[in-house]
Amino acid sequence: RHWKWNKKTSEISLTEGDSTKTYTKNDSIPKNKVSIDQKFINDSYWLLFPYQLVWSDPKLTEEKEVAAPISGDTLNKLEVAYSTDGGYTPGDTYDIYYGDDYMIEEWVYKAAGGDRQMATTWEDYKEFKGIPIATMHKSGDGSFQLYFTDVSIK
Repeated sequence: RHWKWNKKTSEISLTEGDSTKTYTKNDSIPKNKVSIDQKFINDSYWLLFPYQLVWSDPKLTEEKEVAAPISGDTLNKLEVAYSTDGGYTPGDTYDIYYGDDYMIEEWVYKAAGGDRQMATTWEDYKEFKGIPIATMHKSGDGSFQLYFTDVSIK
């Protein structure tokens, strides 16, 4: 997927294959654009999750010096829990593992209801106009990899 997001106008474009679909992100998204918005939310959480801490209203709980799920390294943990009432990820929880530099190194996504969990790394950080972004996420056994290429900020 290839995204273009104009933060000033809230216009978002998704290109998949030869097809491009565009919508404006606001409080009432037309039904025929909801699936695009859901893909955008999913991908933007993977790319820009630290900003969700500001953009959304989660409940935060912090623990110091715990074992990270993949590396076993001693890191700090921030549990990011979303309310079950509305929003994009109702009832979902993210356990964020970060070092003393406050950069995310691993996370565990827990779906609402507890029936699904996924632990991945946050690595291959690159800076875009001074903004560090993890461009690679991997599961502990390497069976899952999600990466970002051609990232730019204008």
